[in-house]
Amino acid sequence: MPLKAKPQETKEHEPTKFEVGNVKAIQGKKDSYRMTLVINGVKVYGAKYIKYTGTDGKDASFISFPSYKGADNKYYNVCWYPISDQELHDIERLMEAALGDGEQLPF
Repeated sequence: MPLKAKPQETKEHEPTKFEVGNVKAIQGKKDSYRMTLVINGVKVYGAKYIKYTGTDGKDASFISFPSYKGADNKYYNVCWYPISDQELHDIERLMEAALGDGEQLPF
């Protein structure tokens, strides 16, 4: 007798809440910042915001989550959360506010 999947209930999800603290420029890395990122109350220490120019010449940015190097010389994320383009924009604004004194990110 084949098993049947139970119907899934669809629920409205509350929007993700982000907070940013301890924003610091990374020495020697242009347009890179280290921060504490809080996602729905969970603190992620050592997250990095990195802005770069892609191979197509367009500016892009991403959040790099903390990782460690395994015995096989590969890097593995300690944690990860999918961040949409809109959420990345919101995090950029929070970073500017955390820098204080109306200072804006240099991009």
